[in-house]
Amino acid sequence: MSKKFKQQDGFVLIESLSALSIITLALVLILPLVITLYQTREQKKVDVESYRVLYDYTSEWNGDVRRHEAVRMNETFYIYSDERSHRVENSQAVIEKVELISYELEE
Repeated sequence: MSKKFKQQDGFVLIESLSALSIITLALVLILPLVITLYQTREQKKVDVESYRVLYDYTSEWNGDVRRHEAVRMNETFYIYSDERSHRVENSQAVIEKVELISYELEE
């Protein structure tokens, strides 16, 4: 082998390891951010859907006190009504509660 190639025997290994370490460092820094954004996005989708369910139920509410169930986006929402409020829950927690100050029912 010529003298030129003998001097560069370990260079490819060092170059490959440095490129791998840069890529690994970038993934370690970016991956938690992407996971957090995805989880936040999923939670916001559930929140928006609960607001939609609450709006739909409130606009069609006829003054009775009861429990209503709605399934949206493979998620089950439970709406509890009493004389003064509506509350939306899913399987994990209370999502939204609206207190009624005054209302007028259409005949």
